[in-house]
Amino acid sequence: MSKELEAYREKFPSGSKFRVVCGNDEGFWAKKGYEGTVYDLIDDAEDGICIRTKEDIDRGHKSVWVSAGRCEPIPEETLVVNDQGGVKADSGKLEWTLLPWKSLREIVEVLMYGNCKYPCPSNANWKKVEPDRYKKALMRHVVAWLDGEKVDEETGKSHLAHAGCCILFLLWFEVTGKLDE
Repeated sequence: MSKELEAYREKFPSGSKFRVVCGNDEGFWAKKGYEGTVYDLIDDAEDGICIRTKEDIDRGHKSVWVSAGRCEPIPEETLVVNDQGGVKADSGKLEWTLLPWKSLREIVEVLMYGNCKYPCPSNANWKKVEPDRYKKALMRHVVAWLDGEKVDEETGKSHLAHAGCCILFLLWFEVTGKLDE
């Protein structure tokens, strides 16, 4: 057994879960985000180390594999027991406590200002504005900040908070697939 295959078998033991993190533009069957269960690993001279999935074996497929180099293991859910005996399964869940709340407060205050300035029944007028306008506003706020102007004259809020709003809006457009509409 090659050292590479041995290393991948340690990383992806039989029965463990994995996720494809890098799809292939050349027609490789597994798309980014695909999750599966490892059946076994094979050292294929043409494709490198490949994962044969339990799902494909169960469907009767014998030759559909995923390149192990394009995957990451999904950690098993672990139960955490506290000193009172309470049990909670937290592994793999988003850690919202990592967010810098004071900074986010500044961004929310800018959002509230905008909500008052541009009232909309859905409180989301920003969704009705072309993304290109947010790109331009983002640049204006970043350049003003870089030029030493820390606070927006109209709102009294940091230019970085305004830039943060623009980035969040642009990210929303990107995540929803509306960035280039």
